[in-house]
Amino acid sequence: MLANNNSLSKRVAVIVVLWKSRRFLDAWFDTMSRLDYPRELVEIVFVDNASADGSREYVDEMMLNPLPGLPKMHYMPQSLNLGYAGGNNAGIKYAVAEGFDYVYLINYDIRVEPDFLAEAVMAAESSEKIGSVQSLLRLWPEKDLINSSGNMVHFLGFGFCGDGRVPISQKHFIGLPEIAYPSGAGVLFKASILREVGLFDEKFFAYHEDLDLGWR
Repeated sequence: MLANNNSLSKRVAVIVVLWKSRRFLDAWFDTMSRLDYPRELVEIVFVDNASADGSREYVDEMMLNPLPGLPKMHYMPQSLNLGYAGGNNAGIKYAVAEGFDYVYLINYDIRVEPDFLAEAVMAAESSEKIGSVQSLLRLWPEKDLINSSGNMVHFLGFGFCGDGRVPISQKHFIGLPEIAYPSGAGVLFKASILREVGLFDEKFFAYHEDLDLGWR
């Protein structure tokens, strides 16, 4: 599926929070360099939660000598571990201040398909009522199994992955199904929505912050 021309004109900040992430970054950069979206409209924002495993040095080197195809990159070192919530909030505040239309939050241990960003932006642009879009998440290396097709909420109040470990061959997704809330591992947010409802509640630190924001 191809994004329409209007979708491809939107500026997107791809935000990734780093913490002890060095061993995943070779594969992460390799897949991100194949991004099928106008490079001049994308900026990768690294928020480093005081990593001490060589992540900072690796990203510094990648920014000096980037792989062909990588978009512009911005690095935000932190003096302490702000958690997933605080780290992403720092990146989102930067992106909103810089006037980006969208922010895409992504984990550092994810490998992406080239069109993941175009598909997410196109979905978001299809309706003013859509505030966030989650990409279909598959497990690795069990790529035939789903990690999450959209998170769900248990009647006791905690969240969990929809279709977790279900073979992807058993699912037939039609249109844009509504979900309870998106997983923070791979989600696109409209910047205008975040300005309206606020960012992650940093009291959650690293779990269920995506549920809280998704419901808002």
